[in-house]
Order: sequence, then structure tokens, then C-alpha cells
Amino acid sequence: VANRVRKGKAKPDTRNAARAVKRLFRSRAILQSPLLVDVPLWDAATNQQVIGKLNIMPPHEILDAIVAAGKEDEFASLDKSQAGLRLDLAEWASRVGVDLGEATWLMLALWGDAAPVTHKNSLCILTVRVLSGKHRQRFWIAALSKKLLCQCGCFGRCTFDAIWEVVAWSCCALVAGEWPRTDHRQRPLQGWRAKKAGTKLSFKAAVVAKCGDWSWHKQILGMRGRSEKLACWLCQAGLYDHDASLNAAWRKTKLTMSGFNAHAILGEQFVSKMFAIPGFHIGFVKPDYMHVCCLGILQYLLGNVMWELFLTVGGVYSRPKEACATLLNMTKVFAKRLGFGNAIQRPHDKDD
Repeated sequence: VANRVRKGKAKPDTRNAARAVKRLFRSRAILQSPLLVDVPLWDAATNQQVIGKLNIMPPHEILDAIVAAGKEDEFASLDKSQAGLRLDLAEWASRVGVDLGEATWLMLALWGDAAPVTHKNSLCILTVRVLSGKHRQRFWIAALSKKLLCQCGCFGRCTFDAIWEVVAWSCCALVAGEWPRTDHRQRPLQGWRAKKAGTKLSFKAAVVAKCGDWSWHKQILGMRGRSEKLACWLCQAGLYDHDASLNAAWRKTKLTMSGFNAHAILGEQFVSKMFAIPGFHIGFVKPDYMHVCCLGILQYLLGNVMWELFLTVGGVYSRPKEACATLLNMTKVFAKRLGFGNAIQRPHDKDD
């Protein structure tokens, strides 16, 4: 960075530093510019819905950028452990009436969640990743502040339905295997997208999963909630129905797509435009592993394991310190041997 003299002192000239960084990022960026879309947002100042601009990365543009020519199998191959995905793809193709043929097919999962960024606001994000193949990176489709979600009584669904329109349009392009010739509102494309219109993709793709926690699915997709005293949005299992056997009664009450549509239409309930994604089915709405396992049952499992170990090393409830110290040291030793570093770290500890 060149120096400039100010008040008799030489200082780094940083006036164009931000511009230089932006140019560097643009020159090395894999993805092109996002699609600027009109979506319903909420204006807190006037307390009303307004139409604002939102940057959205269509999935077909993301995949076309990251799947290099000749590397399609790295994203499309399925090994023996992914037999379930093969069945999902075959079921999807049968429902849509698509001949899988000789084309290279990628299998996709959408993931959405909201995470706190301040004590009064959260960030809503929608991402996509490839389930088939060996690459598992998530790529963002859209992100916006929760305060900007429409609050007309729709619980933010007006905003997300506008996003789903773009996603469904993009997924149609992935099924067809070529860049779309018009935008999601059937209008002529502009700029570099107009030049890509009709260009063939080297692969095709199908969305076979939409992951997220129950709160997200209820708010954004219109799934039923726990207030109905049910333990699942896909069947009639009750909150206190602990029968997990193959002959459990709830296994015969699975919700079908037609049943879901009938329930929504007859009850005049919201039906998300996510279901405009080609072949998407209610069964593809999946519980999110992070919320169900890492933030859910795994905590209880680990708690029970630690309690059993506590008793095994001679721990007593009234005198826990010695046993807890032993467990802490054991955990550190095993973690270090496995290459995980310091698994349990207190404020005064240093990484090993």
C-alpha cells in the first residue's frame, strides 16, 4: 500500500483498500453475481409490507459453477451405503415421469434455519448441498434478517414463498438439464444470464430432501406443530407413544402427499410454494440431524454415559470432585490419542 504524507507524517494510503479487496474477491470468485429479486418484506417504521430487493443464488447457477467439466461423477456417484438415496431418486423419477436414462443425476438437499445474531434479531438462511458423490459443502441460496420477514399475519411465509418461486424455477432448469430461457416470472433474462439461456448443463439434478428443525418447518412450510399433541408432522404418533417396534400402530398412519393437500385445502391452511419444486413430496421433509441429535437426544445419551462412568470410577454424589477430575483427565487423554485435541476446555486451560 502506497504511503501518503499527512500533517508531516507518512501514513499508509488506505482510501481505496475496500475497493481493492472487492476487486480481488470478484477476480477469484467461483460464482457469478446473485439474482436480484423483488420479494415482500416488512417495514418496521411504517408497520406495513413493502416490496424490496433480495439477493438469491439459484441452485442451477451454483451447481454449474462448482461442478467442473469431467468431474461430474464426484458429485453424482452413489456407493453401497447410499442405497436409500437410489430408492429416493427412483421414486422421484417415477412421480415426475422422468426417464433417468444415461444422464448424470445429482441428488440435492435444501436446508434452512434461523440463528440469533443479536439478542433481538436472528439471521434466516437457506442453503443447498449435494447428497450424492463425495462433496458435502453447503452453499447459500438466500439469507436475510428475521426482522425483514413479512409480518402481515403470514408468519414470514409471504417472503419465503417469493424465494421458493425462484428455487422451484431453478430446480425445473436442473431437471431439464439446461439454463432457463426466461426468469421465474417468465420475463426475458438480462445481462450474462441472457447469454447463458438454453445452454446445456453437463448434469441434471433432483431435490429429494428439505432439512430443518420442527419450528422452521412449521413456520416456513406450514407443517403441523406439537400443539396438536403429536410427536411428528408425518404421522399420527402421539407425544407419549414410545412404541418403536416394526408393528407400532403409528407406522400405519403415515401422512401422504394427497392427505396433506386435502388437510390443507379443506382446512383453508397455508400450502408452501416449495411444493412447486419438481417431484417434491411431503416425505422429503426431513428432521435436521443437528437439532435432533447434537442438540437433542445425544445430550441425554452423553449425560447417561458420563453418569455411568462417574459411578464406575468410584464417584459419590456427596463427594464428586475426585471422580470428575479423573473423568476429565481420561477424556483429554483419549481425545489427544484420537487427534481431537482438548475435547473439554475450561477458561483457564490451554490447548494441548
